[in-house]
Amino acid sequence: MNRIPRMVAGLAGLGLLLTGCVPLDDGSADPIMPSSSAEPVLPPLITASSQAPELPSQLSPTDGLEQRIMALHKSSVAYQVQQGKHPLDHAVPGSERVLLAERLAQGMRFELPEKQSGDSIIVEMTCSESIDARFEVYDVTGRSVGSGKSSCSPEGPSGFGFGISEDHRARQIDVSYVQESLMELSVTTFTSTEQEYPAGN
Repeated sequence: MNRIPRMVAGLAGLGLLLTGCVPLDDGSADPIMPSSSAEPVLPPLITASSQAPELPSQLSPTDGLEQRIMALHKSSVAYQVQQGKHPLDHAVPGSERVLLAERLAQGMRFELPEKQSGDSIIVEMTCSESIDARFEVYDVTGRSVGSGKSSCSPEGPSGFGFGISEDHRARQIDVSYVQESLMELSVTTFTSTEQEYPAGN
């Protein structure tokens, strides 16, 4: 049965369009826990900010990223990009790049790769139980460049898209929720085809 996931655009006119939705098969993949680091690590130059919650920090290396993407919900943008599809209606084909794909069981802070391309970003969350969750994305200075809050559920990914500027690249993402649930989280950047689509806040 095809299912269109609930997408919430961070800016008006984003017009995200997902295709090729497949129901989630709970037993199709072994649980893949977040990649870990011996010690919590913050991205270089990021200092403590009054805006940022105190969350456990983890690196999200590129090693094993392909396997972690494969464990995501089949209708997620990150999974479809890995399959060679073009799931975003307002993205330049081929510009999509998955920065992060993780599973987590509590609120967490992740470092994003320093080298990025594109002027837009989409964050998606799918949860094993219906919960309220929020995220906030920061640049290297600790400045918030985008955020979202939604009911996260097993039915499919909730997505949030927003513009990012060259001077304020996304370098860190904080995800927080209080109820017990296993969350699938992905972050994908892309270049928008809409000339009027603003970058940054």
